[in-house]
This record gives sequence, structure tokens and C-alpha cells, in this order.
Amino acid sequence: MDFGFYRVAGIINDLALGDIKHNTQSIIKQMKLATSEHIEVAIFPELSLTGSSNNRLFYNETLIKESHKQLETLIEASKELNTLFSVGLPYRHLSSLYNVMAIIFKGQLLALIPQQYPNSSHFRSGPTLTYTNFNGQEIPFGTSILFRNENDHSLLIGVEIGQDFWNIVPPSINHVNAGATLILNGSSHIEIMGEPQKRRELLKAHTYKTKCAYVLSSSGTNESTTDSVFGGHSLISELGDILIESTLFEDESIATEIDTQRLINHRIKDTSLNQTHDSHLIVDFDLEPNNTSLSRKISFEPFKDIADLEYMSSIQAHGLKKRLSHTKTQKTILGLSGGQDSTLALLVIKNTYDLLGLDMKNCIAISMPGLGTTERTFNNAHQLANLLGVTYLEIDIKNSVTQHFKDINHDENKHDIVFENAQARERTQILMDLANQHNGLVVGTGDLSELALGWATYNGDHMSMYGVNSGVPKTLVKELIHFNGQKYTSEIQAILHDILDTPVSPELLPANNGVIAQKTQDIVGPYQLHDFFLYHLIENNFGPQKISFLAHQAFVNDEDINKWLQVFFRRFISQQYKRSALPDGPQVYSISLSPRSGFQFPSDLSSQVWLDELEKI
Repeated sequence: MDFGFYRVAGIINDLALGDIKHNTQSIIKQMKLATSEHIEVAIFPELSLTGSSNNRLFYNETLIKESHKQLETLIEASKELNTLFSVGLPYRHLSSLYNVMAIIFKGQLLALIPQQYPNSSHFRSGPTLTYTNFNGQEIPFGTSILFRNENDHSLLIGVEIGQDFWNIVPPSINHVNAGATLILNGSSHIEIMGEPQKRRELLKAHTYKTKCAYVLSSSGTNESTTDSVFGGHSLISELGDILIESTLFEDESIATEIDTQRLINHRIKDTSLNQTHDSHLIVDFDLEPNNTSLSRKISFEPFKDIADLEYMSSIQAHGLKKRLSHTKTQKTILGLSGGQDSTLALLVIKNTYDLLGLDMKNCIAISMPGLGTTERTFNNAHQLANLLGVTYLEIDIKNSVTQHFKDINHDENKHDIVFENAQARERTQILMDLANQHNGLVVGTGDLSELALGWATYNGDHMSMYGVNSGVPKTLVKELIHFNGQKYTSEIQAILHDILDTPVSPELLPANNGVIAQKTQDIVGPYQLHDFFLYHLIENNFGPQKISFLAHQAFVNDEDINKWLQVFFRRFISQQYKRSALPDGPQVYSISLSPRSGFQFPSDLSSQVWLDELEKI
């Protein structure tokens, strides 16, 4: 496994409260199991060697000495294990007692990390950085220590303990500012009403804000139940997402992969992070590469997974509402083809007019059948327009386009790019002139995926006065039509359903016996794949090889992934000139292709470096 993935785990050992020898053997068993399962970093709960609910017995000489002795046993047991372990125990340094996590790797005690903000009177707050004598060796001891994989510096680990996480400024903030990509927290939380939800939401917010991954391993049900119950609630989070979570009261260990490459790429974009190693001691460890398969689920529809359809619809409608108010017009001009994009644009107009209290007669929807229009799309456009009560016009462009071919001396039987684009530009001319005639606004229909691929005629359907779909990926267009259609009559819903069943096509080439002959996804590839590529290119800044790897995880049996990925990179980079002249339109996702505020790059950029990387796969 490569590309910055590391398999991490939060492990709950079989605890016998106060029985340190038993707990040691339980931890060793889990350590060996972790390495056999290719876990590279694992953390046990707070005070996992003794149990966290020993109260005043933590002061006892016998318990402290036995903890020290059994830590030696754990270190010895780790010699042949290619896993970095974090184990909790009470530790006496000089004349003070500390709640610490021992960081163990391949027979070495790398450091002891004390709790910075103890929530128990039994323990002292740890120093920032000093050294402690452990079996005749000077071991780093303090809260400002990070652990770096010397074979891949993207894995830089910080540690905090239990209540540290809940502090106003937890140690992990400083760890992240020093470059840490992974935070380990051995914890011991009692369960009371509302606590799991708080823990979950706080962790999501914390990892999103700090651009890190976080493993929280919490004490299980074998802790004392004298006054409270411990639930073993462990979580692994990355960039605001909970990747995996244990079932409460089941004492489950959890494991998944974190993506340090993704974390680094997001940090590069966030200039507010003040990353410097100066404040921390860096301890290197030599983690051998793990060539096992990825167990983490990779979504094949990342846009859909985070979609809130009502919220998206509101963004579109309120964007158009403001533009209509600003331009002091109530009229919208829409080219209605009977395809998905123009249908969604019509539904956005309807939502906008509902907000403004306007009659749908103010929307002038024009069907402009051309040389490739089929009866199916034409009829759907006509029926939908009538049922929604718009002002409907039909303007056949065949004669105009044929005359245009004569004017420029082009053979009308030559079905080339001129044949296609002339129709798109004729339609745009009609829409713009009608907008002037009615003092209206041409509403654009092109979506985010088409813009990414440049699948639009320059100064044809590429141009409008406000593009309501420009922030919506193609894989969400269907979802939004279905969502918005639910409030309409069964008759309207039936038409919408047929529109959704119609193959995506610009219908610029003659039909084949009345059936659409020009199918977009046969030409440029599946939009599901292209949306996947687009998301990971812009959201995560991944290159072709990483995107290909992820796509093969998400689309297991698709043999054409690299073929379409090459198409994507060729088109995405070469078609930037179209996006450089993009009309205004509302951003819906964190991903935007606006030349003003979105993903910007020169129109004359070469794609060769990305295509060369693809060739190496």
C-alpha cells in the first residue's frame, strides 16, 4: 500500500483492573495481532496497563513499580513487530506522578508523553520537554514530542491523553502547528447522556479545523462501575469525517487507513496553519512499507455522499433571485431541450419565482428543434413547459442553420464540428436576442461536469447571463430533478422520470430512426467516473496515479478507468479557455471552476506532465 495510506488502530485490551501482569499479556496478544493485520500505528486506552479507575492506589509504590516492570516486558515483546504502539500507564518522574503514554517501536521506548491537562488530582501536568531515566537510558519525556516515519515524513505523529482533547487549546493544536498529521489519544471516558454525540461532533470539528487524522481509543467496560460506566467509545477521524467508530459497550477495537497525502495536500491550501518543527522534539522511527490491500471504503460518488439536496436547491434559487433583483427584471429566457440540464434549470426558475412570488409566465422557455432533435426530447420539453405554466415558444432552427451553411460554404451533409457547433450558436443567438427583446435574463444550463470536460460549444451553450447549474456535478443533476419533482403532480413527475431515462446527449447529430444517435457518455466517458476524477483532482489535489488507484478501489471491475482518466486530463486542461470566459453562477460545493474565485490556471497550460504520470501506471 502506498500513496500516503497508513493502517491505524484504536485497540481495547482485555482489562483486569489492577492486575498489571494480566493486562500486559492481554496487550502483548493484541500487539501481535495488530502487526499480523498490518496495523502500522496502534494506540491503547489511557492507563491501559493498570486500568484508569484505581484512584488513590495510583500513589501506591507496588503499582508504580509493577507498571514500570511490565513496560519493560512490552518493550521486549515489540522487538519483531512492525507497528508503533502507544500504551498508557502511571509513571513516576523525580518526585511527581504522571499519567503517560509510552511510545514503543521494535524493542525501543521512543518517549514518554505525559498528560498536559490532568482531570485527576493524582497526576501532575507534564513538562514541555525534558528527559527521564528509564533503565539507565535517557528517554525523551514531555508534551512537545513528535514521532516521524523516517521513510515517509508525511506520517508525523503527536500524542495527547484523555481530557487534553477537551481543553480550550488542546496539545494537538500545537502538534498540528508543528506539522503532525496524525494525533493519538489514549482516553478513558465515562458514559453519560449526550456524551457520545459531543465526542463525535467535537472530533469531527477538530480534525476538519486542524487538517489532521485522529485516533481516539477509550477505556472499555471492564473499568470500575462503582459510580459510572465506561463505554469503550473509540473513533478514527480524518478531515472532519468519522472513518470508523466502535459500538458502545462492546469493547471493540477499530482499524482503518488514514491518508496522510490527502492531509498534506489540504494543509498546503490552508495558509493559516503555521507549521514549524522548532517547538517540538522530532523522534524518528523506521517503519517498513506495508504492501497490503486497502480496507478503507472509497466512495464511487463522493459528491453524492455529501449532498444536501434541499440546501443545494436553495443555493441555486437564491443565486438567481439576487441576480433578477439586481438586474431589475422578472423575465427569464431559457432554452428548453428536454434534457436533464435544461430541465433542472427550469425547476430552479420555478423555485426562484416561488421565492419572489412571480408568475411562471415570466419565464420564456424556447424549444429550438434542430438537425438532431428527437421526438422524445421535443415532446417532453413541450409538455413540461405547458404543465409548469411558462410562456412557451417553438423556434425551428433547421432553415437558419442550413442557410448559414450556405453562407459559409459548408457542406450540410458533412457532420463535423462545424455542423454541430453552428446549431448550438444559433440557439444562443436566439436566446440572447429574445433576452434583449423582453428585457430578460438568459439562464444558463451547463453543469459543473460539462464545464470540467469543456463539453460545450464556445460562445454557444457555453454562454449565458447566469448559469444556475455551473456548480452542480452531473451525478447530482438527476438527484436534484428527482428531489424537486416530488412536490409536483403525478403527470409532471412522469415527464421528469422519462427525461431522467433519456440518454445524455447534445442532439447535434441526426437521429438514427428517431432515436438519439449521439450519446455523450459514449464519447467522453461515464460522468460517474469524471465526477470522481474531478472531485479528487480539485478537492484533494491528487495526481493521476493516486486518482487511478482510488478509482480502482471504488469501481472494482471497470477496466476502462485509465482510458477515461487520460481523456479527463486532456480535456480538463485543454478546455480551460472556455472556463476563462465563464458567466456568473452560484458555487454549490467547495469545488468551483469559476475563473474569478474557483480553480484557476492558465488557458495555455500543457497537460504533458500529468499524461506522462499516467503512462507510468
